[in-house]
Amino acid sequence: MTKFEYSDINETLYYEKLDNGLSVYIVPKSDYDKTFGIFTTEYGGLDNRFIPYGKNEFVEYPKGIAHFLEHKLFEMEDGIDASTYLLKYGASSNAFTSFDRTSYLFSTTSHVKECTMYLLDFVQSPYFTKENIKKECGIIEQEIKMYLDEPESRLFWGTLKNLYKNNYVSTDLVGTVESINKITKEMLYSCYETFYHPSNMNLFIIGNVDLSLIDDIKENQSKKNFKEIKEIKREYATDDFCDYIKESSIKMDVLIPKVSLGLRFKKIYENFQMQDIKMSILTAILFGESSSLRMDLMEKGLINDTFSNYSDFNKSASYLMIQGDSAKPDELFNILKKFILDIPNKAITDEEFECAKRALIGQFIYILNSLESTAQNFSSCLFSGNNLYTIINDIKNMKKTDLDEIKNMFKEVIITKFEIFPDTI
Repeated sequence: MTKFEYSDINETLYYEKLDNGLSVYIVPKSDYDKTFGIFTTEYGGLDNRFIPYGKNEFVEYPKGIAHFLEHKLFEMEDGIDASTYLLKYGASSNAFTSFDRTSYLFSTTSHVKECTMYLLDFVQSPYFTKENIKKECGIIEQEIKMYLDEPESRLFWGTLKNLYKNNYVSTDLVGTVESINKITKEMLYSCYETFYHPSNMNLFIIGNVDLSLIDDIKENQSKKNFKEIKEIKREYATDDFCDYIKESSIKMDVLIPKVSLGLRFKKIYENFQMQDIKMSILTAILFGESSSLRMDLMEKGLINDTFSNYSDFNKSASYLMIQGDSAKPDELFNILKKFILDIPNKAITDEEFECAKRALIGQFIYILNSLESTAQNFSSCLFSGNNLYTIINDIKNMKKTDLDEIKNMFKEVIITKFEIFPDTI
């Protein structure tokens, strides 16, 4: 294994790439009782159109299939749910699907070897039948309906649907009732064979773990047969920059109206994580707790503590949302829109920049104090071409002039409004 030492943050990382292409990362922490493992594939909700393994033409799959596949991998051929098996070792387990990846994880204070081996085994042992797929459709339908009753979820996805017409980013990661009922056993195996090859995955283990675990991982992988490593070719649906919905609204069981201002930026950025980090610094200055805009909006009674912003830069979309509850949603929206269009002209002081930068560094240091947060963010950084253990230095080295590019992004934006009003009927 290759050893990487990061003396400035007192961290040591061990890495080895196995013959089958699997990247393995181990971070021993003898002063922790707990161990956390996460097995991740670079396959998420955006990857709906690709050339399946062994084929020559692009195929478009139903929306929500990556999340559906995540659910099905827990169901083993012997009828035992993988989480139940891990529970026998005192381990908790979970999984999640995001736009760009799917991760399977466990947390334990004992039997680290057994838990790691089983994590590898159940993820690498797909078992799909028509019967269990039909059963899963019913389960996910209930999940979809649950999200439809959550105002915050509706606010988020409603904004994205306004900003993007065809882009996969505008559809909830769980899909729709219509799309998931199109999923077949053959589709699931096709997606699995394409994206769950070890060469498209990484395994990260952190905590009270011995480095000898790498030998057990190698032995586990050597007993399995994998297909030849091949490049994965993906395509992402795109929209014309003028193709969007200017405003829309719905009614729900809420006490106060909710409003979301969504911005779509024109470019897609190669290192989208660093772009997001720079945007986080700028938005902390402009919309953060101590910003003059926020204090002015509070004084006018236009916002409360639900006021927040969220940005995301990924492989097919670049956007920012500013959301919150407001008794005067239209007035709030108009003030925010005017403010946003003037961002390219706004001056940032050295003090504001340094303060926001230190706060962001503090957030990453906080992440490194949590095994679970470290593991999840490490995988996220990998797929963005970054390293969680060096990203603090990257932020430290940023200059105020780095924000000029971010400010200039606001010169050409699409702006939409999505509102949720109380259902008074």
